Amino acid sequence: QEFLTLAPWSVNFEHVALTSLLRCFSTLEARVEHAEQKIHEAIMQSEKRLHEHMDKQTDYIVKAVTNSRQNTFTTRRFDTGTRPAPLSHSLPRYPKSGDDTLQKIVFESSVTGQPTRNVIIGRPGSGKTQIAASIANECDTDEWSMIAWFDASSRSKIEQQYITFGESALGISRDASESAEQSVGKILATLKRITKDKTLFVFDNVETINDIMGLLPTDLGANIVVTTRKSSGWDSQEGWNLFRIDNFTRHESVDYLTKVTNNDDRKSAIELAAYLGDLPLAIAQAAAMTKRYFDSSISDYYTYLQSHYDEDLEELLEPIEGDGYTQGAIHALRNAKQTTLSKITSITVREEAIKILDSLCYLDETGVPKNWIKRNCDFNRSRAYQALIDSSLIEESDGAQFTYIHRLLARSMRSRSTRSASVTNAIETLEYALKTQLQNQSIELRMQTLRHLSTQLRAICQYFINTEDNFPLTIDTIIIDTLRYAYDFGMFDCATSLYATIHQLTFLQNKESDWLTILDFLGINLCALRKFDDAHSVYE
Repeated sequence: QEFLTLAPWSVNFEHVALTSLLRCFSTLEARVEHAEQKIHEAIMQSEKRLHEHMDKQTDYIVKAVTNSRQNTFTTRRFDTGTRPAPLSHSLPRYPKSGDDTLQKIVFESSVTGQPTRNVIIGRPGSGKTQIAASIANECDTDEWSMIAWFDASSRSKIEQQYITFGESALGISRDASESAEQSVGKILATLKRITKDKTLFVFDNVETINDIMGLLPTDLGANIVVTTRKSSGWDSQEGWNLFRIDNFTRHESVDYLTKVTNNDDRKSAIELAAYLGDLPLAIAQAAAMTKRYFDSSISDYYTYLQSHYDEDLEELLEPIEGDGYTQGAIHALRNAKQTTLSKITSITVREEAIKILDSLCYLDETGVPKNWIKRNCDFNRSRAYQALIDSSLIEESDGAQFTYIHRLLARSMRSRSTRSASVTNAIETLEYALKTQLQNQSIELRMQTLRHLSTQLRAICQYFINTEDNFPLTIDTIIIDTLRYAYDFGMFDCATSLYATIHQLTFLQNKESDWLTILDFLGINLCALRKFDDAHSVYE
């Protein structure tokens, strides 16, 4: 820590850093040494042979350096963990803008080298993210030079992910004194220089167009795909292709249900699809549950669903994304959790399943690290996890690093849960991460865990803002440990990202000792980032 703080101020820092950087190219250094030896031998033989040899070796080195630069950025991948894994059963969908499909516009651009900007607009559960993911998967298969996937649900998230992207994909380290805007500007300037074609950037779940203004790659042969549920503002943007997607057609719904269940009962499939309003999320979930719990009988699942109708369903329609959904779709989403849990015979496994669902409903909606949720060392937890995956209640990201639940499904589950008990289960997941993931791990994994902890704390603390309820939680201890580890690891920005959230947790202020400890750790992290005005405010 002392070295990283003081070294940049050394008068010889730039010289030493540059020299060290060049020596990192060990292969190139070996070639240079080999060339020098050959040149020395040539000098001894004749001046003529010397010049011939120098020319030949110079060309060799130039080509080696050129190839090295080209290879550096040929297969860059960046994923925040929110890109969904490919579905085992899926229906290809080709949204259109005018006469062209999204896929045609994106993939033909790799031939023309012209950048494209595309936005997929649709309600939650309509399949926007899956369409974007299928394009990213195809780009992966075709070995595009750069593929980056961002969770774009807020501007601050995009900025933080850009910083991680710069470090992991481009090798750009961030100066601790830089603001997020300065770091992003440096990364965008680098992107402008390094690649010209076969580049895909996906910004998933954008809330408003203002959240991505100034954060998009420019002057690249970059294809940009945005997914959003809000249509306002996009049609006024020059050069954007708008793709509006709706639910499945009835034919698509029936095809999906019969394909997944391997049941040709199209009459029941038509009735079920109509009841669910052809909502892709509800159709996919109904197919999975029919196959797993109803012996692939579409009619039996439909009958079960109707026999467990909720009288208070009308009260749920408005809170869940307005009135764009059929009562049947909302009922199916709301009933999915209870149906799945009722089919789990083991009480212990059922309890573990409830803990998993509660955690995913109240932690960050873009996903939780899978090893926090599944816990391979716990047999009952693993069985519960698999049952939820098989029922399509929960999903894994591409590469299976993160587990998440669709936010529409999470919202319906929160509407009928006991909040204090559910939040306690979510807090237990964070405690598990602190106890197991920050112990006996490499420093890289511990730092990664700490980043995830700060993200999850910001998510769950929104449910405590401006409340005086004194929940029997250990949230104060988790916050203290996170701030302390952040300072010990030199990850000051992880701590300061909690600054705004912590000040709104009024119920913590009743615990004077813990509150002062939290503020003290927050203050020293702010000082470390030279945010002295904020630090002064905290200490005052």
